[in-house]
Amino acid sequence: MVLLGVLLGSGAGRGWLLAVFLSLSLMILCLIYHKKVWKWYLLFPCFMAVAFFRMEWANEPSALGENLSCEIVGKVNKVVEKDEYRQIYLYQPQVLVSDEDLSGTRQNMTIKGILVQDKNTAQELIPGDVIFCKGVLCDFEKARNPGNFDSYEYYQTLNIDKYVWTEQVEIWKKNENLWIRGIFAFKKMLKDSYRKIGTGADAGIYASIVLGDKSMLDADIRMLYQINGIAHILAISGLHVSILGMGLYQTLRKCCVPFLPCFLICSLLIVSYGIMTGNSISSIRAISMFLLAVFANVLGRTYDILSALAFSASLLILIFPKIIYNSGFWLSFLAVAGIVVIKPVIDYVFWNECQVRKKKITLRIRSPLLSSLSASRSVSIATLPVLLVSYYEVPLYAVFLNLFVLPLMGLLMMSAVCGGIVGIFFLIPGVFFAGAGHYILQFYEIICHFFLNLPNAVLILGKPHLLQILFYYLSLAAACVFAQKSRKKVLFLTVLALFLLMLRFPKDCQIRMLDVGQGDGIHVSSDGWNLFVDGGSSSEKKVGTYRIIPYLKSQGIRKIDFWVMTHADADHINGMTEVFLDGQIKIGCLVMPTIKEKSNQYLEVEEAAQRAKIPIYYIQAGKEFTCGKVKVSCLHPAGDYEFHSENDSSTVLKLSYGEMDMLLTGDIEETGEQSMLSREVLSDVEILKVSHHGSRYSTGPDFLSAVKPEIALISCAQKNSYGHPHKELLERLEEVGTKVFRTDESGAIEIKIEGDEMVVSGYMSQK
Repeated sequence: MVLLGVLLGSGAGRGWLLAVFLSLSLMILCLIYHKKVWKWYLLFPCFMAVAFFRMEWANEPSALGENLSCEIVGKVNKVVEKDEYRQIYLYQPQVLVSDEDLSGTRQNMTIKGILVQDKNTAQELIPGDVIFCKGVLCDFEKARNPGNFDSYEYYQTLNIDKYVWTEQVEIWKKNENLWIRGIFAFKKMLKDSYRKIGTGADAGIYASIVLGDKSMLDADIRMLYQINGIAHILAISGLHVSILGMGLYQTLRKCCVPFLPCFLICSLLIVSYGIMTGNSISSIRAISMFLLAVFANVLGRTYDILSALAFSASLLILIFPKIIYNSGFWLSFLAVAGIVVIKPVIDYVFWNECQVRKKKITLRIRSPLLSSLSASRSVSIATLPVLLVSYYEVPLYAVFLNLFVLPLMGLLMMSAVCGGIVGIFFLIPGVFFAGAGHYILQFYEIICHFFLNLPNAVLILGKPHLLQILFYYLSLAAACVFAQKSRKKVLFLTVLALFLLMLRFPKDCQIRMLDVGQGDGIHVSSDGWNLFVDGGSSSEKKVGTYRIIPYLKSQGIRKIDFWVMTHADADHINGMTEVFLDGQIKIGCLVMPTIKEKSNQYLEVEEAAQRAKIPIYYIQAGKEFTCGKVKVSCLHPAGDYEFHSENDSSTVLKLSYGEMDMLLTGDIEETGEQSMLSREVLSDVEILKVSHHGSRYSTGPDFLSAVKPEIALISCAQKNSYGHPHKELLERLEEVGTKVFRTDESGAIEIKIEGDEMVVSGYMSQK
């Protein structure tokens, strides 16, 4: 009912709510009259209505614009430490805005939430402190390419509307609650203890798995765990809560402590632990389910895990209505649902049959090993679509890797907790207790590298369509229904679900100019073949890691057959070299221009390709190759061309697919354009990639008269300091009747060609 309410609140009006509310209420009243259902079911439509209005509230746009100077007063909800700054979450803060455009008027208002990014990390802050700061309100960045992280959407799921950078946070009122202050004083001591007793990356892992603090976590370790599918051990979840909370509860019960004191002691400990670790999605779910389990024990009632799961999900949705768009929410809840619903089916279909055929062997290995394998498989099956939607890839051996990881997790957790607490008072004993954890982490690292070196360790499958996900879960639901009737039907439906989820259709021809900021990056696909031209940026850091690689993975691309470097300027190559050295995307061939004098940057790209064992093909005017059904012809530079700058040596390519011709010009300048005009190699094209990001001195009148493009694509950053695209260039394009598409306005630009039809669209307009 809660989920139905937020879905109605996402787009349906209040008329739909009233209709559904009355229909459900009438149906329940009829069932109550016939004494077929519990009378309290009448509350269910009310839950739906509450969720509807919460979603309406979450969808209300912020009353504040962007780039407004403001003064903020608010109570700290959460503090997240980063490498060079910290994030302070403020909910319902008071904001005093100064708007010079409104004659200096000042407005005082309250908004849902603000993220204060504070560069002064020396000042101690805890939840409950009231702070004051000044800054400029900014909107979160939306994803501008397929597959890229959407900051705006993520923070909307947490009820955060704006963010502000500041270095002037003042504490107006300290939180005087001794309980809260004690919790965070203990957290600080524990974190300092880990710095002393931990060796290498161990301290960061201890702080992550015990405190939920990832500020000390080594980036390489985090990536290693994520690629191998064991990053869940770094997040506070049900595993951590059960080890600490249920371990304490069972210990107290064995010591003959009555139920009620056990419940109160464990509840206080676990709630304090949740506050200390930042109340993440997974920890709120785990803590609420733990409290319900212990409370049921106190009352002598049966604990139903699905009811507890539904209750904790409803609680989170009512607090954060848009959390249904958060992948962390679905991963946390589907993992538990998989163990509860899918694991019994796997146990029955596989292990029950094993017991009949091989009784002696089954008796030896049945309990811990098969149970762990079933649980790991069930979690993987339940969460697979969410993993593909979020990361576009699947660690193939994660199921087997978790068989080694999870059994040791309890010992690792106890080693980290005991070592940290003892280390606060005594350094050497603290190191001794943390020693077991050190060797477990070394073992984790060894087996991670072992599985990562196996063939196809990570399968890049791309982002599935919503309908594929729907059919996947419907097939799984049908498999669970038929579990005790026919094993063959269960296997067939499971295989069908996986097939439907991974099904991809190769496109005839698709061209996408990515928004890489101030730079170039163009992807061309045809019948399963892939061509990529350039890949760099002067305005975006790690453009290969954060924009190009996620885009390629989201499209399910494991290999680029031809990667063309037009020239060796940083804004065309720095992301390309990141992709080469990352190694996740295979490169069939690197295509480079044939030039007489190679710059240092040109040589660096050559060296990066050689280190990655990528073949290099040198190209010049007159040479051709094919990529699928796309014919690629080089028009520039000619073998005898004397260039005067790196830009003017740019490779110019003509792409031909059926009746469509596209010209890719790199950063070519006027002398290069004149060289091609004199050699009479230019002809009419449908699409032109405008040279040098729309520079004033490129794409001259004579050049435009020769190519007569119908569509022009310009790659440039928003509000770039170069003034690209230049006004004079836009006027020249308008004179020849060319329609202009720009990445600074549209995000990534996509061209789909099917037969004689060509459709051009911007990614931002599609969202």
